[in-house]
Amino acid sequence: MGEFEKYLFAEFSKAVINLRHSPYALGLEIYCVDDDLRQPAVRLITNTYEHAKAHSPENRKRRRGDADSALEALWNNSYWHWRTEVTVGNEHISFEGDYRDTEGIVLRKKWIQSLGLWYEDNFEELNFDKALEIGGKIIEYFDELCLKLAKNLHPVIVASLKAELPIIFFNRESPDHESMGLTFLSNPSNLLIEYARFIRVYCGDEWGDFMERNVNKDELTYSSLYK
Repeated sequence: MGEFEKYLFAEFSKAVINLRHSPYALGLEIYCVDDDLRQPAVRLITNTYEHAKAHSPENRKRRRGDADSALEALWNNSYWHWRTEVTVGNEHISFEGDYRDTEGIVLRKKWIQSLGLWYEDNFEELNFDKALEIGGKIIEYFDELCLKLAKNLHPVIVASLKAELPIIFFNRESPDHESMGLTFLSNPSNLLIEYARFIRVYCGDEWGDFMERNVNKDELTYSSLYK
């Protein structure tokens, strides 16, 4: 386990142990700071049944923009607590709890350099397509890192929260093939029954069937999932 990976796991483990409420699920939001593929980051968010219910049709004080169903309120990240519990690689304050992760930023660059994938701004200006290709590889490696993080967090969740909870991946386009694939791989199938229902209703039977596949997830990586 490299230095950046160790830091990532340590920060997220500490955040799980220090949670001040009882969520029914945890979320990992992957994004790129300033849309720069050299700056992938991830933050931990959570949701509670009380918060989901407040945004569902079950709530008599329903507000404009609330979910169309209780299922959507539970699993669409638009209705989660947008409070950052921990973030690695972040530079800007966008949500409650956000902070500039100075140590993670340094370690992330060293990690990318160790992969032989770092490039400077002037390289991107002169070789945009090549930089885009290299940046895509960085994101693939980061996705795999976050997938491993999620799998390793499950024992921490059980030990700290005394319950098995699903870890749902999000990004700006969620639910999309990246977030659904990472969610599928990072959780035992029994934790994804309700989430799979949501995917079937809102994304169609093809993706619902995908989420309910019975395969040995330990033998799959994210990069091999769609091949």
